[in-house]
Amino acid sequence: NGGNGGDDAPEQAMNDVIDILKKPPKERNRIDIDCLVHFFEGFTIMSEDVDKWSGEQTFRAFITETRYEFVAHEQMVYRSGERDEHRLCFYFILQGAVKIGEDQVTNEVTSNAVFGEREMFDAAPRETDCVCCSSNGVHLAYWDKAVYDQHIRPCEALNRELYGKGGLLHDKNGQKLPEHELIDKAARFLEDSVHRRQFKIHRNGPGPKKIARLL
Repeated sequence: NGGNGGDDAPEQAMNDVIDILKKPPKERNRIDIDCLVHFFEGFTIMSEDVDKWSGEQTFRAFITETRYEFVAHEQMVYRSGERDEHRLCFYFILQGAVKIGEDQVTNEVTSNAVFGEREMFDAAPRETDCVCCSSNGVHLAYWDKAVYDQHIRPCEALNRELYGKGGLLHDKNGQKLPEHELIDKAARFLEDSVHRRQFKIHRNGPGPKKIARLL
């Protein structure tokens, strides 16, 4: 679950981020959003888990929906078996620490790490308990399943469709298509889109050939 990101943010900067996150998303202004984007894009773990699937504008829209939660010492963040979609979130630790696991098998996760993402990605019940273990409580940023499904999951699915084995950028044998074939395929998709037709990869008419020459 997660991993450490960049260096710890200065205390004042962290307080500024927390103050912004306490506002409802619709009440944040452009400067607020700029501050949040600058903060989160500096952490490798966010790039690995989110930004690799999205472009700049999608990442910004996703970060705009970031929520905040404070959990006191020894209070539960979530419980094993929990499956309420409104509680199916993944979390970024701003300050503090949590313990994830049950009985003697636990994993302590601290500031600048993410956790809870696997069950949300898979829409599965929580596998373990998660409890705050820092004496001053834990400050959390989080994103729920609805936000992930809106902004990140479609980009992730498209990337896998494009770049995965057998995807649109590969032939039937799994080999990456040469440039001229990629241009030809793009031309066919573009012409279908212009004429609002259902996409047909195999179609080969005069229209796509003209567009291909322009490309």
